[in-house]
Amino acid sequence: MKLFHERVNLVPIITKSDTLSEKELWILKKRMVRQLKLNGIIFHTFGKDSRVSWKHW
Repeated sequence: MKLFHERVNLVPIITKSDTLSEKELWILKKRMVRQLKLNGIIFHTFGKDSRVSWKHW
């Protein structure tokens, strides 16, 4: 990811998210965003979502 993040849009995808509870999904997203930021990886965020605001993570 570090090799590509400045050249292409990276879109984080969580597989089988329908099998997780809302709380588990929120925790997983938070952990994923934190790891990306800690490693200095730039990732693509889509338009506004009423349930999630990536900038607040």
